Amino acid sequence: MNRNPNVQDNTAVLFKNPNYTPENNQPYYKGEVVMDGTQRNLSMWIREASGDGKMEAGTKFLSGKLDDWQPKQQQKPKQDYQPTQSFGDVPF
Repeated sequence: MNRNPNVQDNTAVLFKNPNYTPENNQPYYKGEVVMDGTQRNLSMWIREASGDGKMEAGTKFLSGKLDDWQPKQQQKPKQDYQPTQSFGDVPF
């Protein structure tokens, strides 16, 4: 992954995800974090506590994930075969 030169070591940057909708399960925020010179993707969701744990039901909090995911690179279209050498007529 190409490291973003604008993100300093041991820092993070988050932006609101323009593709987020409550129905599509995408993160509410997306960004990058650089730790010890290695860049990772950072995704954050806004969650709401159920009340089963330490937080009261309805309390909002952020839940996140770090990963190395990268979109697949588009493959170059195959070029039509062009022989580089002509052998003339082959008598078979």
